[in-house]
Amino acid sequence: MFSHLKYIFILIVLILLTGCPTGPYIKINETIEELQAAVQEDPNDPVAYYNLGLKYTEEKQYENALDYFHKALELEPHFSDAYFAIYCVEFAKDKKLYDQAFDDKEHDPETEKKINEVRSYFDYALFYNPFFDWKISTIILKENPYGDTPFARGARIYYNGIAKFRTGNYEKAIKQFDYVIEKWPEFIQPYFLRGIAQGQLQKYEEAIEDFRFLIDKLKEYNKEKVLPIYLNPDELYYWIGFAYLKKGDLYNAEKTFKKVIMENMGFYMAHYQLSNICKKRENYAEALKELDATIIAKPDDPIFHFSKGVCLNTMNRDWEAIQEYMKAISINPNYSKSYYTLAIVLESIKNNEKALENYKKFIDKAPKGLNFFIEKAQIRIDSLQSEQTLQEN
Repeated sequence: MFSHLKYIFILIVLILLTGCPTGPYIKINETIEELQAAVQEDPNDPVAYYNLGLKYTEEKQYENALDYFHKALELEPHFSDAYFAIYCVEFAKDKKLYDQAFDDKEHDPETEKKINEVRSYFDYALFYNPFFDWKISTIILKENPYGDTPFARGARIYYNGIAKFRTGNYEKAIKQFDYVIEKWPEFIQPYFLRGIAQGQLQKYEEAIEDFRFLIDKLKEYNKEKVLPIYLNPDELYYWIGFAYLKKGDLYNAEKTFKKVIMENMGFYMAHYQLSNICKKRENYAEALKELDATIIAKPDDPIFHFSKGVCLNTMNRDWEAIQEYMKAISINPNYSKSYYTLAIVLESIKNNEKALENYKKFIDKAPKGLNFFIEKAQIRIDSLQSEQTLQEN
């Protein structure tokens, strides 16, 4: 009977456990004491740490802010908003570094290394969710980061659009960008921000159109600097695939992610998105191939091993699944979801002692937002402990 239940649980896991935190995060109107209390109330909640980090950012206590953002990532390794927050705070605490990231001068190796390190947080934010919330940038980034442009007459409108964008007023931001693009269509930066804003408003076709325009422009200029990063065609194709995925168009999403891989075989998030598409089609063998490619490119991510474990479960390859869950736990002992699925598989192969141990670890490490699974885990703990008592008597 439990073997049948195992697969029901695994399907639930596929639906509910594989996502990142969603919903409104910013709670800087609360006091530090209130936000610290929220962390104490649920020390496994990545969003609680994120909110406290935001408050410390507002107070310009940047080192404290970074500590809490990194803690959020320990609990949820694909938390795009936390990556973006670290990116913003690193530049906020070092204004000189921020200016250097925008210029085209040669820097000494140590400075270049630091700039690339900070930029990598932005890259991760865009990889895991290209349409993450940019509101935190209004707390710290400078009002006019782009300097002088050939289109100075439209600068005020453009920067007003950026201001609207940063405060989450995406509709008004789009109107400002529309005006700038109409007047100066060769000015490409507004297309990038407008595309992201369209995605925030779930206007995915419009976002795709802007990203395609940028790809065409990059073919002309090879690489064009937009924000303190360089955009490449494979990244833009990835965002297009992500937009298709968000609108439920699996066919075009799959087609686009495959194009990304043709351009860049090591683009692990494209492989990962393809694996999720294959899972939705119940093509687990193909999903497993994509996950293997994902893990080859980035072997130190617990979520990828967790996802592979779930995939192996559905293929009735339990012993291999156990190894993947244990690998995920060894990489990040704070990633709670692996304990739950590991316990399910251990129970299905009658290793009740280890199953009981991992159900308890899951409850100890899971945020309250996973209350449904916490309750299920407690039910299994009670049942297994009752069985142990009966056997002892």
